Amino acid sequence: GNMRILGAREKTDYPLTLLVYEIGAELVLSLRYDKNLISSDHARRLVDQIQRILSCLSNPSMEITLLSVAERELLLKEFGPGKVVPFDTTKTLHGLFEDQVLKSPDSTALVFARQEMSYRELNERANALANKLVDMNCGQFVGLYLERGFEMVISILAVLKSGKAYVPISPNYPQQRTDFILEDAGIQVVLATSEYADTFGSVGVVDVSGFKDRSENVGSLGSSCDLAYV
Repeated sequence: GNMRILGAREKTDYPLTLLVYEIGAELVLSLRYDKNLISSDHARRLVDQIQRILSCLSNPSMEITLLSVAERELLLKEFGPGKVVPFDTTKTLHGLFEDQVLKSPDSTALVFARQEMSYRELNERANALANKLVDMNCGQFVGLYLERGFEMVISILAVLKSGKAYVPISPNYPQQRTDFILEDAGIQVVLATSEYADTFGSVGVVDVSGFKDRSENVGSLGSSCDLAYV
């Protein structure tokens, strides 16, 4: 005999599901959500954001924004501008960091791979490396050939403290790409770990893992108007 669909009931085990139906020449979107986890206001905002993104598909020159006019006004008026705090625009990034070291030297500054480093230790290790860079004829730009970790942050601070600008180079780059960056930026010194010591030919390499000496701040080198990185 003939089979008829008398009805249907949708069920999902996810707290949030976006369903898309094709009906004729139109697409119908349906948002299903768990009211115990997601409020109706939040769900409504998600629908509004999806609508704005879809509207941009028919107008490629339109700027995509996830905030509606009402949401933007709420953020500006209800959550800002807040208390006005005077800020010295002549301060450098590393100078601001050194100020924080004085305020909380033994507080945790870095957390990586379940290890921690205090502001004091981070500052002292950066100072030791910065003093080495000051003593070297390393030019304006210093290469950073490092994986993510303590050494990367130490090296960035050290370069800034020495009055130079750093050029990040990923160890995942092909050798040809690395060589181009070194030549294009005129890099004379690269900060790296010992495993990459043979990667740079005639370019000088400083093993950053060896700088654990304690050292005072380098002093006032560079200004807030100088290049920080390229």
